Amino acid sequence: MLYNLDLLKASDDMDDEKFVKQAYRIILGRDVDDEGRKHYVNRLLQGEARKVVLYDIASSKEARQRGYEMPQALLDIKVKSIQPSMKNKFLKLAHRVD
Repeated sequence: MLYNLDLLKASDDMDDEKFVKQAYRIILGRDVDDEGRKHYVNRLLQGEARKVVLYDIASSKEARQRGYEMPQALLDIKVKSIQPSMKNKFLKLAHRVD
């Protein structure tokens, strides 16, 4: 089984649907539901980067409740796109468990 960002490295060999299925299995520990599959596959088909989809799944309430620890490299993806004044606030929220 693939872990953390290994999914990105191996993703060149899989289609969008398989990528989303693997991300759910690794991050959420379950099969993807139809709604999630359609949502994320559609985003990928529209040009969304796979690393952004991984970040969104990994930062979900379900992932936090499950205790998934987001790899720093995945956090860095989001942090790079945030204004410097908001980075500390974002990092605190990203590690919050509801």
